Amino acid sequence: MASKEVAKKEDAALAAWGSYAGDATGFEDTDKSELAIPFINLLQSNSELVEAGDAKAGQFFNNVMENVADELTIIPCARQRVFVEWVPVDDGGGLVAVHDPDSEFVQDAVRANDGSTRDIKVADGKHDLVETIYVYSLVLNEEGDYERAVISFSSSKLKPYRQFYTKASSQMVRVGDRKFQLPMWAHRWKVTSTEEVSKRNGKKFKNLALRFDGKSAKECRFNPNDELFQAAEDFHDMVVGGVAKADLSTADGMSEAGVGEGGGGATKEGDIPF
Repeated sequence: MASKEVAKKEDAALAAWGSYAGDATGFEDTDKSELAIPFINLLQSNSELVEAGDAKAGQFFNNVMENVADELTIIPCARQRVFVEWVPVDDGGGLVAVHDPDSEFVQDAVRANDGSTRDIKVADGKHDLVETIYVYSLVLNEEGDYERAVISFSSSKLKPYRQFYTKASSQMVRVGDRKFQLPMWAHRWKVTSTEEVSKRNGKKFKNLALRFDGKSAKECRFNPNDELFQAAEDFHDMVVGGVAKADLSTADGMSEAGVGEGGGGATKEGDIPF
């Protein structure tokens, strides 16, 4: 009987919110200094959380919400390519700057590195310059809610990113006699980890793996009228408009290509075989 009374009160509260017509929320005029998007980190065997026994290698760690998951269901919304300059861990670690790929600084560094974007050293060899792709995503939970997060791809993670991008960008739909390319946020994706072996030193490490969250792309495709589709499109617009940006302060700890992106995913330099 008591449970029915509780349910009635909850229904009444929901009904009240459903009829709420106020325009004010307290979140008006949000700018990029307030909306910093946390990273989701793929933990390695020598990540701090793993060594402390609080997580396992191959799990995912949200370094703001401080939760751990075996896999993720996401809606990718936007991407950003940057070159991140880091102080190596042995020299104290830490973020130096984020550079635009077209900047003179990056172009000069790539030319000095024989045209390669891998293993770039700058500042007289004192800093690492790491090509990085940020994929801004909605991370879904079992209740159907979501949180905004960034998944970072660099070094060995660039291969699964390119595989994901190829699949995502090739999705088309035909309406009458017209064919449309679907937006990045038109599908749900499953993110898991896979074990690989470094070609450089033979060590095992965890890498990202992305696939459609269903037997086919069509099975996990959203209707444009779906609330999640619209939320993902809104997030895309926030990123493109510069309102939402990756919270690089939570990425502290990454200092070489392929090392986990900071926070709970920080690792000791040299231990991860990228």
